[in-house]
Amino acid sequence: MESNRYRYAQLRDEFLGLAYEYCRVKAMGTRGWIEGETSAGFARDQLDGVFDSDIENLMLEVVCLISAAGREPPKIRELQLSRAAQLLDRVGGNGIHQLLDADGASELLCDLKILGLWRPKSS
Repeated sequence: MESNRYRYAQLRDEFLGLAYEYCRVKAMGTRGWIEGETSAGFARDQLDGVFDSDIENLMLEVVCLISAAGREPPKIRELQLSRAAQLLDRVGGNGIHQLLDADGASELLCDLKILGLWRPKSS
């Protein structure tokens, strides 16, 4: 695992922290919500294009999908699932254990399974 690479928990915490801070701004009443605007969308915009590695971009897609919990518009969900599947193909499901620490790999694979993107091979 590269030391300068984001860990899964770290990326998730940063994403959720950005979403929370955006909600705080909205709660202060300085700017109202625009139709279709979400705190997750803001967090995503802040992190989009930040990562160079496929594994970090995969983690970002998965965090976005899990945090939306199916509330995103169907076309957005399809796009995110497609991007996540492409990234997973490049990374390789078995390669996740080599790219992340044990806890991060386990959590990411669990989330991929929840999303229907990972089906462990039975032995």
